[in-house]
Amino acid sequence: MSALFQDFGGLHAAYLEADAALTPGNTEDNMFWYYDFRDYALDYMLGRCQEELDKTHLCCPGLIRLMEYDAAHGTEYTAALRTFVEEKYSVTHTADKLFVHRTTLLKHLKKIDDITNLDLDDWNTRLHLALSFQFLAG
Repeated sequence: MSALFQDFGGLHAAYLEADAALTPGNTEDNMFWYYDFRDYALDYMLGRCQEELDKTHLCCPGLIRLMEYDAAHGTEYTAALRTFVEEKYSVTHTADKLFVHRTTLLKHLKKIDDITNLDLDDWNTRLHLALSFQFLAG
């Protein structure tokens, strides 16, 4: 199912949306007879981005550095950063979810900042980081 369109000029886009929703909809749950593109729009965008470039080229460079650091040093800073992003940048919620003391998490976040040099106060950086985690998960 596509978004509503006002005139026949939107018919082609509506067709593409409906077609794009059909494939993941059938894959995830074929018990329903319709699939809403809005439920799959983000997956569609992420998939289209990866058609021309490998996902590592689309990822935030600071995140790639952090992953390389984790691999070389046996740390889990990437998982901590992902949880921090998922918990909407809340130190308290992230510490609770990771079962670490708040002070310990703050030390980890300082180390993550030293490695990545990411400005987590910048909206574009946060968006790029969140999308990067989505690219790597898919």
